[in-house]
Amino acid sequence: MHILKIIHGYPPEYNAGSEVYSKLIVNQLSKTNKITVFTREENEYQADFNFRYDTFENINFVYVNMPRAKDGYNHQLLNQNFEHLLMQIKPDIAHIGHLNHLSTGIIDELNKAKIPIIFTLHDFWLMCPRGQFLQRNFDGQNIYQLCDFQEDSKCALNCYKMYFSDSEGQKYYTNWVKKRMQITKNIIDKVDLFIAPSKYLMKRFISDFKMPNHKI
Repeated sequence: MHILKIIHGYPPEYNAGSEVYSKLIVNQLSKTNKITVFTREENEYQADFNFRYDTFENINFVYVNMPRAKDGYNHQLLNQNFEHLLMQIKPDIAHIGHLNHLSTGIIDELNKAKIPIIFTLHDFWLMCPRGQFLQRNFDGQNIYQLCDFQEDSKCALNCYKMYFSDSEGQKYYTNWVKKRMQITKNIIDKVDLFIAPSKYLMKRFISDFKMPNHKI
């Protein structure tokens, strides 16, 4: 089987939880399967969304360059390049670990190519624009307070206020969050199976994000 592993960072360049987890399962799966890892790098001296190819220990790597588009979540040029990649490598299945710093349009391209998708939920990124339900807060005292639920205007005020200083700016970021959340909510119907590493995470996605029980 040819497995396409999609993750927003990969060791040794990135060594947080989902990245290390991805390396461990890729190393194991590569013993009996063909593996292509699609991940990102940040080279400011190369154009955004360029693809670079490499092979290490019989694992194929495709790196997309993402040095500048940090607050985006859907990039048309990346989607187009990813479509061409799928036609080239023809994977049997895709396992997504994280789409932050990549593009939600990757899922649409996988759907168009009729490639089944498994999505491991490493955090709350689909439910929360910042991924962790930790508010930035800008009063200088209540920094990184826990957030109980996602709400567009609250996200704008508590997590994106550094980018605006008036009501028009707040309105812009409220609408930005609203559009972003509509796109991530629609991902539920486009993925074949979600994996939750904990019961708590599973329950939050079912209760707060209306994830169907049979999908997770």
